[in-house]
Amino acid sequence: MTFLNLICQKTGRLHFPIIIFFLLFVSCAPVYNPNNLFMPGLEERGDIAAEVYLGSSDLGATAAYALSDNWAIMAGAQTRSINENFSEKSNFFEGGAIWFQHPESFFHYEVIGGLGYGKTDYFRRYQALFSGAWHLQYVEADYTRFFLQYNIHFPVSIFTFSAGARASQLYISDYEENIRAESDGRLISQSIESHFNALFLEPNLNISVDIGNVSLFTRTGLSLQTTGPATTMDHSPFMLNVGFRVRLNTLGSN
Repeated sequence: MTFLNLICQKTGRLHFPIIIFFLLFVSCAPVYNPNNLFMPGLEERGDIAAEVYLGSSDLGATAAYALSDNWAIMAGAQTRSINENFSEKSNFFEGGAIWFQHPESFFHYEVIGGLGYGKTDYFRRYQALFSGAWHLQYVEADYTRFFLQYNIHFPVSIFTFSAGARASQLYISDYEENIRAESDGRLISQSIESHFNALFLEPNLNISVDIGNVSLFTRTGLSLQTTGPATTMDHSPFMLNVGFRVRLNTLGSN
């Protein structure tokens, strides 16, 4: 069970100030659950960097391989969890290219671009906030994402401080949402969209502890929707993930 799902399950029993807080910062039926911003920190040809993370994005992994001293390829995948009142089968896959620069200075940076595909099949049983009636919510959606991302890294002793920002353009297709009364199956509301677009700006901050070729990191940020139908494009606006990264050089230079 994720932290987000736990909050959604308990919403009907929260006090008013807490309800307001989580209405602002979480989404209980996200079509788009942004994955962890990849920050590989590549330095030279032959480098392999692989990250595994867990948190608001649930479970995911991303890896990159440096083809030269400036160019690399990357691929990643993410999946969400299932629990008692929430059944979400949500998967996301992406791939792309990385241009990186590692000058002999205090910082180094990288630019990542690519595309991905995600599919969400979501069921939620919840208690209405004011009436107390139990509802069943079904959401299905497919989306394609084009993204462009910039990272900058500042290594200090065994720590690395990083900042990243990603622009994610989503094309959502075959979207459908139905909310029914649990007592008699009566249809309360329905939303069907054949396709629409939405743009998200996603800044992130990272701190990692580097122990040899392994780094332990925590990464937090926001996913801010700037265009698209806000009432339909439900998403998770806050990201908080922890994980580890392994970086090796296949040519033996590191």
